[in-house]
Amino acid sequence: MNNTHEQTYILLINRYKFYVSTQKVSALSIQKIYFCNRLQKRKFFIYIYEKQHKRHMNNNEVTIYDIAKKLGISASTVSRALAGNKLIKKATVDRVRQCAEELGYRSNPFASNLRRGATNTIGVVVHRLDSPFVSSFLMGAEQTANAKGYNLMILQSFEDVEKEKANLKTLLDKRVDGIIAAITRNTNNVDHFKNVQSFNIPLVLFDRVSEKIDCQKVVINNYAAAAEVAQHLISQGCHNIVNATINTPISTYTERTKGFSDTLKKSKIQLRTIYMDNLDFESGQKLATELKQNMPDGVFCPNDISACGLIVGLQQIGIKVPEDVAVIGFNNSNVSQVITPNLTTIEYPAYELGVTAANSLLEAISLKGSNIINRTITLQHKLIIRKSSIHNK
Repeated sequence: MNNTHEQTYILLINRYKFYVSTQKVSALSIQKIYFCNRLQKRKFFIYIYEKQHKRHMNNNEVTIYDIAKKLGISASTVSRALAGNKLIKKATVDRVRQCAEELGYRSNPFASNLRRGATNTIGVVVHRLDSPFVSSFLMGAEQTANAKGYNLMILQSFEDVEKEKANLKTLLDKRVDGIIAAITRNTNNVDHFKNVQSFNIPLVLFDRVSEKIDCQKVVINNYAAAAEVAQHLISQGCHNIVNATINTPISTYTERTKGFSDTLKKSKIQLRTIYMDNLDFESGQKLATELKQNMPDGVFCPNDISACGLIVGLQQIGIKVPEDVAVIGFNNSNVSQVITPNLTTIEYPAYELGVTAANSLLEAISLKGSNIINRTITLQHKLIIRKSSIHNK
């Protein structure tokens, strides 16, 4: 067989999926190619043995073969030297690295990772990057992943289910080794997440999770946290209490509503639930106007930023916080200590959540997808009492 082929198909194989390149390639001698069934069934074996190398006809990038030719050594020796193999003499390593620098050689970690069936990349899907909670979570996840040699590829769903589906497809196409995600507020059908698992890609859900998916989940006890908020408002003498939340099927918010409602019922206080459009500052301000006709004496908000918007909105219409209305948020983000009065809130350890989610995924990756790990890790929350809820003092 000739050493130069006018057209050779190169198959990059990873988890039974493949891409085909029809570039002209030099110096590949195909000793055996055997396809089992049709390509559509994704079951095949391919054996490619390199005989010698000439640079790809349409690519002028410096390769290890250029370094080997200049130094008069084998390409395998160059590869081991660049990788810092201890079996290669230091003098040879130094020569190889110096030559690589002179020729402008750049390593290709993506190709290297594909050959060993990994990319050292973790995909992360969040609803928005401008959330203080999400920012803290990503810091914990990224630092943990980086320490183990992994990088993050972060995508936003913007609370759009179709965008969420597209994000997961993108991450699969990019051959990530695992995925961490918080589902959108509108996600009910979770087949697109189950599809991820069908490719043996480990999946970890955090904060916003679904019981319809068997995977690792990292959360706090939202029921207990909301119950503590209700009990605190009751202790401050509140009796006309509003639970401000969003209309969603996901357990994060439904469990909070249940815990809040159950606790109020024990004190024979009827729950008022008002659904907000979004979880932002503006929605909190809008809520203040909606409450004007029947002003409560206590409000539990779904997060800190909407609670801050509510406080500002109430102040704008002449309502004092906490004298007239006690306000409590959720997450204990930095904004909770900037607003006046400082905001009572639930500390949701976002950074630790990121660390735990990343470690859980890395554990699953190390198992090579042999089994789906189905467990829920519950982190500790804490009620942080500040001036915004000291109603009767």
